[in-house]
Amino acid sequence: MANNPELPIYLQTDSENYREELNQTLLQLLNSDGWRLPYLTAAQVLLIASTAPRGAQWYNTDTNKMQIMTASGVVRSIDTTP
Repeated sequence: MANNPELPIYLQTDSENYREELNQTLLQLLNSDGWRLPYLTAAQVLLIASTAPRGAQWYNTDTNKMQIMTASGVVRSIDTTP
């Protein structure tokens, strides 16, 4: 999943492959350009809305807005349209 890389489960291990995969995934999400939120469509947001924990954040590609899950539901936090 290139758009939303799967973050490997943290393990205490000496495996070089695991550390390399974890570092590569983190670098895809956090780099010199900043932290990149997962991209979701409005349909995907509807699928996760009932189970997403409070504080979860993503960028809705259909509405062009960053969204966050609150105790009262999904709210648009930043309008990114010019």
